Amino acid sequence: MSNNIKIENVIKFYDPVKNPHQREAILLLQEQLDKLGLTNPEVAWVKKYRTPNPVPASNNNVISYDSFYNYLDSIPVNKSRLTKDFPIWHKKVINYFNKFNLESNVYKTVYSHFWSQCLVETDAFHGLIEYGNYDYFRPYANHPSLGNEGSEELAFRYRGAGLTHTTGKYNYTKLSKAMNDPHILTEGAIYVANNYAVESATFFWDSVQMIERVIKPSVNRSLREQCEVVTRTVNGGLNHFQQRFNYFVDILKIV
Repeated sequence: MSNNIKIENVIKFYDPVKNPHQREAILLLQEQLDKLGLTNPEVAWVKKYRTPNPVPASNNNVISYDSFYNYLDSIPVNKSRLTKDFPIWHKKVINYFNKFNLESNVYKTVYSHFWSQCLVETDAFHGLIEYGNYDYFRPYANHPSLGNEGSEELAFRYRGAGLTHTTGKYNYTKLSKAMNDPHILTEGAIYVANNYAVESATFFWDSVQMIERVIKPSVNRSLREQCEVVTRTVNGGLNHFQQRFNYFVDILKIV
């Protein structure tokens, strides 16, 4: 296994105020790169860094943010989350979807699926952590797909968290590796809810290839059938299906 450091992680965790040695390391890196000629404006990585990828034209102004925000404000959503967190979440979600270069109609469908599922999973943003006390999560200890090793303590620590309620040590471990953040494992649900609400959801979507393997193949089916397929992928069943479907149809109409 390679022990080479990843530059992406260097950037992500760079904090010269708290860690002055990091600035010293960066200055040393700059010096070494200069000597190798790797900071020349004509070097490929420099050109790429200075030239952002254009947002696909089909995705420009596809979503009516104001209409969706007003819709959320009209339902019993957590108002504090709506005003404080949702604008940040929304930008992250849009950036995520823009990577897929989707046609406008598919983009709206994907967007509507995402938020309708998140609204139900989180009880309209009231529960970024799955409801239940310690006793409630005891059955999760031995659930074969969650990887909690028969431990009630782990079952509680790794209870559902984030916009799609990432659950179980197995899934927390995958998320921790993807985010390169060991605190996800050491601190569990509260940490994920506070720091990776969107990222945990989009990581799940990537892990199941939600857009390419679930949504796109079903886009020509009835709205109800589409929602059933997505719900089974997110929920493992059809719990609260009618509410998911209602949200999906409502959002699809207004965006």
